[in-house]
Amino acid sequence: MTPRSRSADHDLALVGTGGTIAVPLSPTFVANNSFVLIAALLAGRGIGGVQTALVRNELESGALVRVLDEFGYPPLDVHVVVPTRRYVTRTVKALITCVETAMAGHASLRASLRR
Repeated sequence: MTPRSRSADHDLALVGTGGTIAVPLSPTFVANNSFVLIAALLAGRGIGGVQTALVRNELESGALVRVLDEFGYPPLDVHVVVPTRRYVTRTVKALITCVETAMAGHASLRASLRR
């Protein structure tokens, strides 16, 4: 998880073909909002990690470029939590199925769905 203050320790975990490495960072700017980070990137304030879907147009236009493309982030745990199985509506069941299906195609996401 990314610390939310500049004074906190910032180690960036990157996963490559040789395994995971920790890169110590000393940021001058920290954002916990993707859109704030994207604005900073477009203003030329440095490099950052954001979801490709959020910057697809900027990547296609050349406004932003990929760096460290040979690395990725460690898998992200995603949990679907419901108060009880007894009262799960069809709508919630459909949402859970949708999440499972969407996550199945992404190696960077690990499903934690218990039925």
